[in-house]
Amino acid sequence: MYTKEIGGKLYEFNFGLGFVREIDKAVLIDGDDKRKHKMGLTYAIAGLIDCDYEKLIDCLVIGSKFAPGDTLSRAEIEAWMESEEFDLEKECEELLDFFGKCSFTKRKTEDLKRAVERDKEIKEAQYQSQLASAKAGTI
Repeated sequence: MYTKEIGGKLYEFNFGLGFVREIDKAVLIDGDDKRKHKMGLTYAIAGLIDCDYEKLIDCLVIGSKFAPGDTLSRAEIEAWMESEEFDLEKECEELLDFFGKCSFTKRKTEDLKRAVERDKEIKEAQYQSQLASAKAGTI
């Protein structure tokens, strides 16, 4: 169970099967097989990697819904986000770390983090190649 103090109160969040089912329904993509594919979790994790505040809100609202105790509204989360104590990058990283340990989100989180890292490496290699070409006077 993931816990977070918001507005001076401790809340629990459940990122299990119910969470995955609900967040996946948020994004449907047409596949080559003419079927709709549920991609909400993928988009949520990618959004957390990019520090997208809307994806963080979505995850917390839905995770709160499946946890015991009080649920959080979007308005309550947004009020907390606007407080001086809030750090978007820190909160997204903490939730990503937790997703990396959960049964239902672990694999997708690891896969997306690896893909982002590979993309960074490719872009860095391209940049270094262009830099070397420019220094050699071939560009």
